[in-house]
Amino acid sequence: MAVDPQIQPLLDRANAVGLPDFGRLTTADMRAGINGMLASFNAGRRPVEGVEARDISLRASPPLPARLYRPSLPAGPAAVLVFFHGGGWVVGDLDTHDVFCRQMAVLIGCTVISVDYRLAPEHVFPAAPEDAIAAVAAVRARAGEFDIDSDRIVVGGDSAGGSLAAVAAQAAATGDVRLAGQLLICPSTDLATPPPAGGSRERLATGYLLTEAEICWYADQYLPAGTDRTDVRASPMFGDLAGLAPAIVATAGYDPVSDDGIRYAEALKRAGTPVEHLHFTSLIHGFNLLDAISAEADRAVRAVAAAVRRLIQPAA
Repeated sequence: MAVDPQIQPLLDRANAVGLPDFGRLTTADMRAGINGMLASFNAGRRPVEGVEARDISLRASPPLPARLYRPSLPAGPAAVLVFFHGGGWVVGDLDTHDVFCRQMAVLIGCTVISVDYRLAPEHVFPAAPEDAIAAVAAVRARAGEFDIDSDRIVVGGDSAGGSLAAVAAQAAATGDVRLAGQLLICPSTDLATPPPAGGSRERLATGYLLTEAEICWYADQYLPAGTDRTDVRASPMFGDLAGLAPAIVATAGYDPVSDDGIRYAEALKRAGTPVEHLHFTSLIHGFNLLDAISAEADRAVRAVAAAVRRLIQPAA
């Protein structure tokens, strides 16, 4: 199947510009370019109705800001999705994923808490996974304050945020936080193993928005020299995958890191962790932010939300 024809014009425009010189690229330039592009996906969109969004702080020092989205819900503690945005651990923020978090709150029917974790290179590994683990613990500890059902906490994220969600889910399984689920959208799960010949990173190295050169640049910003890339906080593939919260893994046919998500879903299944793997053959990395321009991406976002909804429905 070919790339979704509604997404192809976006790829054509990006490919016409060409790749930046990653040897000279500054973090500020990368953030301006990527964050601006992500914001453009939602330009002119009508705000999602029925959501109250407010900024909160999950930790005073070092600061861990977050944004809480609460749709119109029945009285009583609500399920919550603790969400980590994508962006290679370097770019992205609360605003780039604001519309998506609003969509999730409404489509799932739950509270969403989007976490503004620390970014590299100002804060290199393991700052981001430490923040992810701390965020989940803080949400559970403040469940009463946020009117959250502590038995229905789901961690989730896209791309680098999917990696952080996987790390947080593993940490929760070894601690005292019981999760209802984990949502991993186009996750990066292995920064240690060289991409195999013929794999998704080789086949889709250029032309599909996220490129192999960009993936390597992000990893270099995030991981200090000498980092053990098999550390489970960097590569959750190397963690203990048994006994984890049920997982929803969403992958895309034209995503260079799709092998990461596919292999992780398979490894979770082998370890006995329940997995629902959703694969969208015509979509690209970051499809969850493209629902305004692609009917297929919109259907995928709704399928992801429906899968989470099934995990958090109260027992009859």
